[in-house]
Order: sequence, then structure tokens, then C-alpha cells
Amino acid sequence: MAKAGAETQVFVESLAENRRGQLEVCGRRDKIRLIVAMARAYPDATISVLTTSIRRGRWLRHFLAQGSRKPVEHFHGGSFRSEVRLRVCTFNSFENQQTDILVFERTEEAASAMSIEHQKLIADHRVYGFGERGNRYGTRTRLLIEALVGPTIYQVPDHNGRRAPVRVLLSESPLVTLPPGLDPLERKRLAVWHHDRRNSVIANLAKAFDAGQVVGFPGHDSHVDDRGGLSRTIDGKLRMAVLVESPEHGSELARRLPGWVLQAGPSENGPGSRITRTILTLIRANTMTRLDADVLIRADGSNAPLELLTGGVTLESGNSAASLV
Repeated sequence: MAKAGAETQVFVESLAENRRGQLEVCGRRDKIRLIVAMARAYPDATISVLTTSIRRGRWLRHFLAQGSRKPVEHFHGGSFRSEVRLRVCTFNSFENQQTDILVFERTEEAASAMSIEHQKLIADHRVYGFGERGNRYGTRTRLLIEALVGPTIYQVPDHNGRRAPVRVLLSESPLVTLPPGLDPLERKRLAVWHHDRRNSVIANLAKAFDAGQVVGFPGHDSHVDDRGGLSRTIDGKLRMAVLVESPEHGSELARRLPGWVLQAGPSENGPGSRITRTILTLIRANTMTRLDADVLIRADGSNAPLELLTGGVTLESGNSAASLV
């Protein structure tokens, strides 16, 4: 019971800090529990839960009434006025002037044409949306959801516990001038894998985190954007990994990082080998079911999304995560 109460407090604090955001849940029961917690946290607010389905609306009304032990209205097919402060409604029954908190029962419905039209009615409302864990949206839908609802601000813990928060530092990468006429592999080798100054920056950044001194570390000649104060959260030795594209690049960095281990093969040391001071290839990382790291330095040179962290590998962390592109 105490654990459930503590988790509810985390959720309520997430709402207090964010007027908009996505809420990641594991199923319908989580939605009911969180809406009830929201209603209790904001006892004077009118909460409208939007759904496109009358059938789902009836289900929500029934279980919200059970969970909250308060009256819950279900509006659809027209405009209604009511003193009941917790209501479930379809888009054509949404009354913006009677709503303080707007909750999309499914975040993807926030990206629908009807929802976008209704965004004109949303002014100073708090706006939240539920997303099922594991949902994958197309780029357009994902960007629309983030624009209209906001980023993910809360995740219901799974059986492994709460996911570690991931924070990002950006470090400037040294410029490089390449001769014309190079094929893609030659460009990659010169610009990334064997770029002496870039590899020195990456190695010095790894040493800086290892020493617990990110900003102002001797020999670290690249500016680090630490406006979020990530470096101040470092406490003791960190589990560190540097992510590279190829064993060839990993070997270059290993020469600059004495005592670090290069894991390059898909089955090397098993699927969940311990991370201490480790250089990982993308192939190796994609075979791992979890990545137990406090700091991940991205050195592969790509600006593409880091799919290995969203497509199966969970980044577990006690402190933080850093990224170098």
C-alpha cells in the first residue's frame, strides 16, 4: 500500500510540474487509476476525458464511478451542461468552457483531424493523453501528438520497476574537411572512425565522466552544454558505455582508453554482460536485452534516432545518460 501511495505521489508531482504531457500506461486499469488520482489531486477542477468511441466512453464512465465513488457523466451526441466535475465525452460533446483538465483517452486521437479542429478551443487547459506502452506511431502522428499534447511526462512502472530517467548532454564535434570523390565507406573512415581529434574528444569525455568531472576536465577541448546541471548529479563511479558503429572504430577508441573493454560480436560475453568501462558496437548493443549503464556516449556519428533504446533494449540507469553525436 505504501509503495502504491509513493507511486501516486510521483504521478501527481509529474502533473504539477507539467501542464501538458503524455502518460504511458500498461492497460485500461492504469487509465482508471490515474484519472481517479488526478481527480483527487485537483478536487476543484472539472476533468473531461475525451474518447471517439461511445462504447469505450460507457466503459470509462462505469469504472471511473466505481474507482472514484463519485458521480461521473457520459456525454455524447450533443452539448450538455452539468455540475458534475468528472465527465467522459465524445468530441462533439466537449465543452471547453466547462473544462479545466482535458484528458485524451488515447493519445493518437489527439492527432485526428477532429481533434486538431478542437485545439482552437483549448486555451489555458491542462492537457494530457494516455499512450499504451509499446505503441509505435509514424513520424507525422508522433510529431502531432508531441505538438498538441506534449512529451511523455509519466510512465507507469512495469514488473521491473521504474525506468531510469534519461538526460542528454550535447558536445560539439570537431569539424572535418574531406576531399571530393570519396565513396561512403571512405568518408565514414576519415570523418568518424579515424578522425584523430574527434576520437580524442570522445575519449576525453569518457575520462571526464569516469573522473566525475565533466566540465573543465583537463584535455577536454570540446564545449559541453550542461545547462541542466547533469554533471552535478554524478555520485561515485559510473557504469559507462561508448557506442560505436564498427569494431574498427571501437579499436581506435580502445587505444585511447586503457582498461576499457571492446565488445564487438553479437554473442560476446552473453546477452546481458556487465557494463563497467565498455565500448559497444551497434551490433553488440542490439543483441542485449538491457543496457545497465549510467552514461552512454554516442560516438557512432549518426543523427538518426537511437533505435536500440526504443526497439527492445532498455537503458537501466542509476544516475544519468549522456549523448555525443
